[in-house]
Amino acid sequence: DDVFVLLKAFKPLKLPISVSITPVDSETLERFRALGVDYVGVGLDVASERLFKTLKPDFKWEEMWRFAKDVIDVLGEGKAFVHVIVGLGETDRELIETFERAYSLGADVSLFAFTPLNGTRLENLSPPGLERYRRIQLARWLVENSLMDRILLEGDEIAGFDLDGLNVPPSVFSTHGCPACNRPYYNERPKREPYNFPFLPEKGYVEETLTRLGSRRPR
Repeated sequence: DDVFVLLKAFKPLKLPISVSITPVDSETLERFRALGVDYVGVGLDVASERLFKTLKPDFKWEEMWRFAKDVIDVLGEGKAFVHVIVGLGETDRELIETFERAYSLGADVSLFAFTPLNGTRLENLSPPGLERYRRIQLARWLVENSLMDRILLEGDEIAGFDLDGLNVPPSVFSTHGCPACNRPYYNERPKREPYNFPFLPEKGYVEETLTRLGSRRPR
């Protein structure tokens, strides 16, 4: 009910509107569309079906995917953003498979790094290493652009990339989510290198990072 009150207040402003909400039925999504909602965030969060039930016991894995499909059916392709958190115990392969499923549905992906919070159940779980997160950011871009064959896997983990001839944009390391979302310092403390740049990083940084990520090959 609160969401509908807010949407009715925002509608006369004719601004882009994104809603992040737990699964609702198609009728509710139709009401969202009528009130000017452009995008809906789908809180899958956990990229591993084997971990999902433990980490999100109040939801079901397939329920979240059904919701993403419903959003696309009502709002159109690219209007559902599947939220994915890196660093919850999932493998690189599971992340890639989740990206593939999202893009094959016609959804997009919002990428986050796990951030431990005091007093929560996962307060002692460490965030992902920055280099691993950079690998996942690049892998997401490759999946989005149907370049899966450029990701070099060794078992369930990314061992490197074949970036020869590719023009990878600086935005690959920037916040990826609903349009105009920049989430500055959402995943990290100020004064540290951000997981998601809220702006386009400098060209030199991008080139150096891509060289490092693309230099490894499977043994």
